[in-house]
Amino acid sequence: IIAIPGYAGSPMEHYVAFDTQNQVYLDILGSADPVVGQFIDKNGAKVGGVFTIAGEGDLAGWGTVTFGGTTSDPAFLVTYLSWSGAFTKYGRLIRYRSGAPIVSAPIKITTIGGEWNNSEFSRSTWDGQQFIISTRLPYPGMNTTAVQHMDLNGVVSGGQDLGDGLDAEGLSDIACNTTAGICMVFGMSWGVPNQGKGDAWGRVFDARTLAPISGLFYLDDTSRGVPQEDIRVAFNAHSGKFQTAWV
Repeated sequence: IIAIPGYAGSPMEHYVAFDTQNQVYLDILGSADPVVGQFIDKNGAKVGGVFTIAGEGDLAGWGTVTFGGTTSDPAFLVTYLSWSGAFTKYGRLIRYRSGAPIVSAPIKITTIGGEWNNSEFSRSTWDGQQFIISTRLPYPGMNTTAVQHMDLNGVVSGGQDLGDGLDAEGLSDIACNTTAGICMVFGMSWGVPNQGKGDAWGRVFDARTLAPISGLFYLDDTSRGVPQEDIRVAFNAHSGKFQTAWV
């Protein structure tokens, strides 16, 4: 993790993504209000100064960042939450231009109700054509994870519940095989079907339609009665498999 020195916010909760076209990192301090960012080159040198990404004054949780876009229009996506109204998840697209940021206006993703404390860590990815954003949402029965698309114009579309209604899934991460158009969502759950032992769950879905391809499956049984808190999934192009890690 690359720190943003000199910023009077939390020294924790930094998130980093790498712009493969411009060869620059975006390091965000997502646990502060406002959410701020710093560009850093591939050698670790700061580029420009700390800049504001989101400063609505009513942020509820941590922001996350991912990189995507095309060779002609590379872009970072930062998602964050707002306390206003019924709690809302927002996104902002950030472009790197000759050392300076271009930050979009706030883009409403979805209303999250009381799920802000789990939605804040839900992450996004680039599927080769557009961003896929995950959010934990209240549904009839158990709370669950839903996914939506966002294109490079900031247009949010679609929406697919990837839970099974039997458990409370959240804190999700996503990775995609961009060649095949197949993605996997991976997150925490309370392990209700497994006597509440606390599990890590996953599901494979179609990147284009967001429809599930597999059933929901569990990857772990911690037997400690609480869900995992740090969840990550990545696609390994060499092995052709998804790889997961959790704590």
